[in-house]
Amino acid sequence: MQQSIIQDIQGFDGVLREIAAIDTRVAVAEVSRKEEILVAEGRFKARTDTLLGRRGLLVRELELYYRAHRAELEKGKKSVELQFGSAGIKTAAPAFKLLRGWTWARVLDAIRDADLGFIRSKETVDKQALKKACLGDEKLSAIGVKVSQPETFWFETKPQSSTGKVEAAA
Repeated sequence: MQQSIIQDIQGFDGVLREIAAIDTRVAVAEVSRKEEILVAEGRFKARTDTLLGRRGLLVRELELYYRAHRAELEKGKKSVELQFGSAGIKTAAPAFKLLRGWTWARVLDAIRDADLGFIRSKETVDKQALKKACLGDEKLSAIGVKVSQPETFWFETKPQSSTGKVEAAA
């Protein structure tokens, strides 16, 4: 069995100091990592912005040409296969869109008023109300639940007091 490195309250505080110093160095490294990511993203954006702009223009041109020549391209099919790719027009799955001036609440009321029956009801346990009721272990057990309140060790460090100043790790 390994012997604990903490022998007394000063040792406990010393371990907190060491953890705070580690947290500070990790935080500094994280800031450095984020700065490096921003620089890399800037270089990537500079290299790709023009290309992506050109790509967007070409996609619009493809669509305009396809729509203008759809019958001759498709020839009874839903798309055209070419040497460097294929193209077509997909029909989206049917979806409901609200008419001007309507809201989903108003639609719900209209369906209810017309007695159409297209209303779904979902039942769930109101856990907050169940907690507030304080039913006791026996009654909770009868309905298949118990109250769980585990304990978890926690600690906070004070990075500003662990070292005189924050330095970046090399």
